[in-house]
Amino acid sequence: MVNPSALGEDSMVFRAHGFFKPQPVKDADLFLLRMIMHDWGSSHVITSLKHLREASIPR
Repeated sequence: MVNPSALGEDSMVFRAHGFFKPQPVKDADLFLLRMIMHDWGSSHVITSLKHLREASIPR
């Protein structure tokens, strides 16, 4: 389990998000997906990764 207080102030923000919807955070340094993709079929995984790719492109 990650202890958010051990990361230091302003180093990381944890947010819940429905990963089949477009990512509201844009141009982030990191998107953490843990123990998620193996539970879904290819079409769902592709949708989720496309949303992350679109969000990670610098604006």
